[in-house]
Amino acid sequence: MNITYKDVAELTENIKNLDIINSEKNISSIIQELPLNLQYLIFEYAIINEKNKNINNNIKYYENYIFDKDFIYFNIEPIIFINEQELQVSLYTWFGTYSPETHNFDNGKLLHTIFDRTYCQNLERSFGIISEIIYNNVKQFKFRRDLFYKDGKTLFSGTHGPLKKSFDSVHNIPFHKLTHYNIHYQTKDILSYFKKINIIDKDVKKLTENITNIAINNLKKNIISSLMNINDFYNKISKNYLFRPIIKTNIKSYNNNEYEHQILFFKLCKHLNLRSILKKQFIKKIKEENKKIE
Repeated sequence: MNITYKDVAELTENIKNLDIINSEKNISSIIQELPLNLQYLIFEYAIINEKNKNINNNIKYYENYIFDKDFIYFNIEPIIFINEQELQVSLYTWFGTYSPETHNFDNGKLLHTIFDRTYCQNLERSFGIISEIIYNNVKQFKFRRDLFYKDGKTLFSGTHGPLKKSFDSVHNIPFHKLTHYNIHYQTKDILSYFKKINIIDKDVKKLTENITNIAINNLKKNIISSLMNINDFYNKISKNYLFRPIIKTNIKSYNNNEYEHQILFFKLCKHLNLRSILKKQFIKKIKEENKKIE
Protein backbone atom coordinates (compact mmCIF):
# COMPACT_ATOMS: atom_id res chain seq x y z
CA MET A 1 0.00 0.00 0.00
CA ASN A 2 1.35 3.46 -0.89
CA ILE A 3 1.44 5.85 2.06
CA THR A 4 0.51 9.43 1.20
CA TYR A 5 0.88 12.68 3.13
CA LYS A 6 -2.89 12.62 3.64
CA ASP A 7 -2.58 9.27 5.45
CA VAL A 8 0.23 10.66 7.56
CA ALA A 9 -1.78 13.80 8.32
CA GLU A 10 -4.73 11.74 9.57
CA LEU A 11 -2.48 9.59 11.73
CA THR A 12 -0.73 12.66 13.10
CA GLU A 13 -4.05 14.29 13.98
CA ASN A 14 -4.99 11.17 15.94
CA ILE A 15 -2.02 11.76 18.23
CA LYS A 16 -2.21 15.57 18.15
CA ASN A 17 -2.36 15.83 21.95
CA LEU A 18 1.23 14.57 22.11
CA ASP A 19 4.32 16.72 21.54
CA ILE A 20 5.60 14.71 18.58
CA ILE A 21 8.86 16.57 18.25
CA ASN A 22 10.01 16.83 21.84
CA SER A 23 8.42 13.98 23.77
CA GLU A 24 10.72 11.03 23.11
CA LYS A 25 8.87 8.85 25.59
CA ASN A 26 5.54 9.32 23.84
CA ILE A 27 7.14 8.73 20.46
CA SER A 28 8.62 5.45 21.66
CA SER A 29 5.40 4.19 23.17
CA ILE A 30 3.12 5.01 20.24
CA ILE A 31 4.86 5.03 16.89
CA GLN A 32 8.33 3.58 17.27
CA GLU A 33 7.09 0.10 16.44
CA LEU A 34 5.84 1.23 13.04
CA PRO A 35 7.89 0.58 9.87
CA LEU A 36 10.77 3.03 9.52
CA ASN A 37 9.44 4.58 6.31
CA LEU A 38 6.16 5.41 8.04
CA GLN A 39 7.98 6.74 11.09
CA TYR A 40 9.98 9.02 8.82
CA LEU A 41 6.88 10.42 7.12
CA ILE A 42 5.14 11.03 10.44
CA PHE A 43 8.09 12.88 11.92
CA GLU A 44 8.67 14.83 8.72
CA TYR A 45 5.04 15.92 8.57
CA ALA A 46 4.96 16.82 12.25
CA ILE A 47 8.12 18.93 12.05
CA ILE A 48 7.05 20.74 8.90
CA ASN A 49 3.84 21.82 10.62
CA GLU A 50 5.18 22.43 14.11
CA LYS A 51 8.16 24.57 13.13
CA ASN A 52 5.89 27.31 11.83
CA LYS A 53 4.02 27.48 15.13
CA ASN A 54 6.93 27.65 17.54
CA ILE A 55 10.52 27.43 16.46
CA ASN A 56 11.57 26.86 20.07
CA ASN A 57 10.32 23.29 19.59
CA ASN A 58 13.32 22.77 17.32
CA ILE A 59 16.00 24.37 19.47
CA LYS A 60 17.71 21.04 20.11
CA TYR A 61 18.52 20.70 16.41
CA TYR A 62 20.84 23.72 16.65
CA GLU A 63 23.04 22.01 19.25
CA ASN A 64 25.27 20.37 16.62
CA TYR A 65 25.91 23.64 14.80
CA ILE A 66 29.56 24.72 14.55
CA PHE A 67 30.62 28.15 15.83
CA ASP A 68 31.64 30.65 13.15
CA LYS A 69 30.47 28.26 10.46
CA ASP A 70 26.83 27.37 11.10
CA PHE A 71 26.21 30.22 13.54
CA ILE A 72 27.89 33.48 14.47
CA TYR A 73 27.57 36.11 17.19
CA PHE A 74 27.28 39.85 16.89
CA ASN A 75 27.07 42.35 19.70
CA ILE A 76 25.54 45.78 20.29
CA GLU A 77 26.98 48.20 22.80
CA PRO A 78 25.38 51.52 23.83
CA ILE A 79 27.82 54.13 25.17
CA ILE A 80 26.54 57.40 26.67
CA PHE A 81 28.58 60.12 28.36
CA ILE A 82 29.04 63.88 28.60
CA ASN A 83 32.22 65.50 27.32
CA GLU A 84 32.82 69.25 27.55
CA GLN A 85 29.14 69.83 28.36
CA GLU A 86 28.01 67.92 25.28
CA LEU A 87 26.04 64.69 25.49
CA GLN A 88 27.41 61.85 23.37
CA VAL A 89 25.08 58.95 22.56
CA SER A 90 26.60 56.13 20.53
CA LEU A 91 25.57 52.65 19.49
CA TYR A 92 28.30 50.27 18.35
CA THR A 93 27.55 47.00 16.57
CA TRP A 94 30.19 44.40 15.67
CA PHE A 95 29.41 41.43 13.44
CA GLY A 96 31.23 38.12 13.78
CA THR A 97 32.45 38.25 17.38
CA TYR A 98 33.47 35.89 20.12
CA SER A 99 30.69 34.24 22.11
CA PRO A 100 29.42 35.98 25.27
CA GLU A 101 31.02 33.17 27.30
CA THR A 102 34.50 33.87 25.93
CA HIS A 103 34.19 37.65 25.47
CA ASN A 104 36.75 39.64 27.45
CA PHE A 105 35.87 43.24 28.30
CA ASP A 106 39.50 44.21 28.84
CA ASN A 107 41.57 42.88 25.94
CA GLY A 108 39.36 44.15 23.08
CA LYS A 109 40.50 41.31 20.82
CA LEU A 110 38.56 40.87 17.57
CA LEU A 111 37.61 37.49 16.15
CA HIS A 112 38.15 38.63 12.54
CA THR A 113 39.36 41.63 10.64
CA ILE A 114 37.50 42.63 7.48
CA PHE A 115 40.33 41.14 5.39
CA ASP A 116 40.40 37.59 6.84
CA ARG A 117 36.69 36.95 7.33
CA THR A 118 35.36 34.08 5.27
CA TYR A 119 31.62 34.66 5.60
CA CYS A 120 29.47 34.15 2.54
CA GLN A 121 27.82 37.03 0.68
CA ASN A 122 24.35 36.13 1.97
CA LEU A 123 25.54 36.35 5.58
CA GLU A 124 27.20 39.69 4.90
CA ARG A 125 23.91 40.86 3.41
CA SER A 126 22.10 39.73 6.56
CA PHE A 127 24.33 42.07 8.57
CA GLY A 128 23.05 44.93 6.46
CA ILE A 129 19.43 43.88 7.00
CA ILE A 130 20.05 43.61 10.74
CA SER A 131 21.66 47.08 10.76
CA GLU A 132 18.53 48.52 9.17
CA ILE A 133 16.36 46.81 11.80
CA ILE A 134 18.61 48.15 14.57
CA TYR A 135 18.26 51.69 13.28
CA ASN A 136 14.48 51.43 12.94
CA ASN A 137 14.22 50.28 16.55
CA VAL A 138 16.33 53.09 18.01
CA LYS A 139 15.66 56.02 15.68
CA GLN A 140 13.37 57.58 18.31
CA PHE A 141 16.56 58.45 20.22
CA LYS A 142 17.59 60.79 17.35
CA PHE A 143 20.46 58.69 16.00
CA ARG A 144 21.75 59.93 12.65
CA ARG A 145 21.88 57.88 9.44
CA ASP A 146 25.39 58.98 8.59
CA LEU A 147 27.00 58.62 5.19
CA PHE A 148 30.02 60.82 4.55
CA TYR A 149 32.15 61.13 1.41
CA LYS A 150 35.61 62.46 0.70
CA ASP A 151 36.91 62.81 -2.86
CA GLY A 152 34.21 60.43 -4.07
CA LYS A 153 35.10 57.69 -1.57
CA THR A 154 33.37 56.72 1.63
CA LEU A 155 35.08 58.00 4.76
CA PHE A 156 32.56 56.55 7.19
CA SER A 157 29.38 54.67 6.52
CA GLY A 158 26.42 54.10 8.77
CA THR A 159 25.45 51.74 5.99
CA HIS A 160 22.49 49.42 5.61
CA GLY A 161 24.49 46.53 4.27
CA PRO A 162 26.61 45.45 1.33
CA LEU A 163 26.03 47.44 -1.81
CA LYS A 164 25.17 45.77 -5.11
CA LYS A 165 28.59 46.70 -6.42
CA SER A 166 31.52 46.77 -4.04
CA PHE A 167 33.47 50.01 -3.74
CA ASP A 168 36.46 51.07 -1.67
CA SER A 169 36.60 53.49 1.21
CA VAL A 170 39.25 56.12 1.80
CA HIS A 171 41.26 53.39 3.53
CA ASN A 172 40.55 50.87 0.73
CA ILE A 173 38.22 48.76 2.85
CA PRO A 174 35.84 46.70 0.69
CA PHE A 175 32.31 47.74 1.59
CA HIS A 176 30.69 44.52 0.45
CA LYS A 177 31.71 43.30 3.92
CA LEU A 178 30.11 44.90 6.95
CA THR A 179 32.20 44.36 10.08
CA HIS A 180 30.46 46.98 12.15
CA TYR A 181 27.60 49.44 12.22
CA ASN A 182 27.94 52.57 14.34
CA ILE A 183 25.39 55.32 14.79
CA HIS A 184 25.66 58.45 16.89
CA TYR A 185 23.95 61.54 18.26
CA GLN A 186 25.35 64.49 20.18
CA THR A 187 23.86 67.65 21.59
CA LYS A 188 24.71 70.50 23.96
CA ASP A 189 21.03 71.10 24.66
CA ILE A 190 20.90 68.08 26.96
CA LEU A 191 17.84 69.15 28.91
CA SER A 192 15.68 69.57 25.80
CA TYR A 193 16.90 66.25 24.40
CA PHE A 194 16.00 64.36 27.57
CA LYS A 195 12.54 65.92 27.53
CA LYS A 196 11.92 65.15 23.84
CA ILE A 197 12.64 61.47 24.33
CA ASN A 198 10.67 61.37 27.62
CA ILE A 199 13.63 60.50 29.83
CA ILE A 200 12.91 63.21 32.39
CA ASP A 201 9.80 65.08 33.45
CA LYS A 202 8.89 68.06 31.26
CA ASP A 203 8.61 70.22 34.40
CA VAL A 204 12.35 69.91 35.16
CA LYS A 205 13.93 73.36 34.74
CA LYS A 206 17.58 72.56 35.36
CA LEU A 207 19.79 69.49 35.26
CA THR A 208 21.64 68.53 38.40
CA GLU A 209 24.38 65.90 38.51
CA ASN A 210 21.99 63.43 40.11
CA ILE A 211 19.19 64.04 37.59
CA THR A 212 21.67 63.77 34.72
CA ASN A 213 23.11 60.46 35.95
CA ILE A 214 19.63 59.00 36.41
CA ALA A 215 18.59 60.22 32.94
CA ILE A 216 21.67 58.67 31.29
CA ASN A 217 21.02 55.35 33.02
CA ASN A 218 17.38 55.42 31.97
CA LEU A 219 18.34 56.32 28.40
CA LYS A 220 20.70 53.34 28.25
CA LYS A 221 17.99 51.05 29.64
CA ASN A 222 15.49 52.32 27.07
CA ILE A 223 17.91 51.79 24.19
CA ILE A 224 18.66 48.25 25.36
CA SER A 225 14.95 47.55 25.81
CA SER A 226 14.23 48.70 22.25
CA LEU A 227 16.82 46.22 20.94
CA MET A 228 15.62 43.16 22.82
CA ASN A 229 13.12 42.12 20.14
CA ILE A 230 15.01 42.86 16.91
CA ASN A 231 15.15 39.08 16.44
CA ASP A 232 11.36 39.04 15.95
CA PHE A 233 11.62 41.50 13.04
CA TYR A 234 14.50 39.63 11.44
CA ASN A 235 12.96 36.16 11.78
CA LYS A 236 9.84 37.30 9.94
CA ILE A 237 11.81 38.09 6.78
CA SER A 238 14.65 35.54 6.85
CA LYS A 239 15.06 31.77 6.70
CA ASN A 240 17.94 32.14 9.16
CA TYR A 241 17.16 32.30 12.85
CA LEU A 242 18.18 35.05 15.25
CA PHE A 243 17.94 34.30 18.97
CA ARG A 244 17.02 36.80 21.66
CA PRO A 245 20.09 38.53 23.09
CA ILE A 246 22.22 37.65 26.08
CA ILE A 247 23.28 40.71 28.09
CA LYS A 248 26.77 40.71 29.53
CA THR A 249 27.54 43.30 32.20
CA ASN A 250 30.81 44.67 33.50
CA ILE A 251 31.23 47.25 36.28
CA LYS A 252 33.60 50.10 35.41
CA SER A 253 34.79 53.19 37.25
CA TYR A 254 34.92 56.70 35.85
CA ASN A 255 35.60 59.91 37.81
CA ASN A 256 35.22 57.96 41.06
CA ASN A 257 31.79 56.73 39.98
CA GLU A 258 30.87 53.15 39.12
CA TYR A 259 28.62 52.36 36.19
CA GLU A 260 27.38 49.30 34.35
CA HIS A 261 28.96 48.56 31.01
CA GLN A 262 26.51 46.36 29.10
CA ILE A 263 26.81 44.55 25.76
CA LEU A 264 24.03 42.62 24.01
CA PHE A 265 25.12 39.41 22.26
CA PHE A 266 22.94 37.98 19.49
CA LYS A 267 23.29 34.48 18.05
CA LEU A 268 22.51 34.19 14.35
CA CYS A 269 22.07 30.65 12.96
CA LYS A 270 21.90 29.56 9.35
CA HIS A 271 18.71 28.11 7.93
CA LEU A 272 17.67 24.93 9.76
CA ASN A 273 16.84 22.21 7.23
CA LEU A 274 14.83 19.91 9.50
CA ARG A 275 13.92 17.58 6.67
CA SER A 276 17.58 16.98 5.84
CA ILE A 277 18.50 16.44 9.50
CA LEU A 278 15.62 14.06 10.00
CA LYS A 279 16.51 12.11 6.88
CA LYS A 280 20.09 11.64 8.09
CA GLN A 281 18.83 10.46 11.47
CA PHE A 282 16.59 7.83 9.91
CA ILE A 283 19.26 6.65 7.46
CA LYS A 284 21.52 6.09 10.43
CA LYS A 285 18.75 4.22 12.22
CA ILE A 286 18.03 2.05 9.15
CA LYS A 287 21.72 1.12 8.91
CA GLU A 288 21.72 0.16 12.57
CA GLU A 289 18.60 -1.99 12.06
CA ASN A 290 20.19 -3.68 9.05
CA LYS A 291 23.28 -4.53 11.08
CA LYS A 292 21.07 -6.22 13.70
CA ILE A 293 19.42 -8.33 10.98
CA GLU A 294 22.80 -9.40 9.61
